[in-house]
Amino acid sequence: MENVSDKDSSMRDDVDELIERLDKQASRYGGSASDILSRLPDNLLDSTSEIEQVMDLKHLAHVHSQSRHPGLKDDWNNIFLQDAEDNLSNAAETATVYEQINARIDLQLDASVAELAISDDSVEVKYQLLEHIEENPPQRLDADTLSQYLDERADDSILDLSNITEESDPLGLNGPPASFDADTLDLSLDWP
Repeated sequence: MENVSDKDSSMRDDVDELIERLDKQASRYGGSASDILSRLPDNLLDSTSEIEQVMDLKHLAHVHSQSRHPGLKDDWNNIFLQDAEDNLSNAAETATVYEQINARIDLQLDASVAELAISDDSVEVKYQLLEHIEENPPQRLDADTLSQYLDERADDSILDLSNITEESDPLGLNGPPASFDADTLDLSLDWP
């Protein structure tokens, strides 16, 4: 029978390995494990296994592509978690608000599936991960960076609402749709 000390040591090792894995993944974009952990649903933070299961499905995706906006590669305000397949299919396109919201919904669903499938929740794991985030804060925008970020996007077509059509924004997320017909409105999402 495993004693408490061995179990605690094993749990700390699991947390350290997870942080190392997330640090490696985030470092490609100048970030750290905290940048990823701060984007995960809270219900995952009590299990390294659940986080690993969800992160196996996800890429660090860029709202504005690295190829068209290389200066934003390491800007964590430009990064979100998205299914690998969806991220790869976007290629060099700017992610729409709809795609970002869909990715967030999918992340929540994947977290719920992991929560149901894996039963190793631990208050100690959550404490260690939250302590890591507190000791290694995720990147934040300061006022100068925010101003530069907005200035760089002033000419960006994503901010030009005149090019939004019902087809490119079916839910009217970037403003009211040109027309609204309750009989033909399709609110279905692409569920995995």
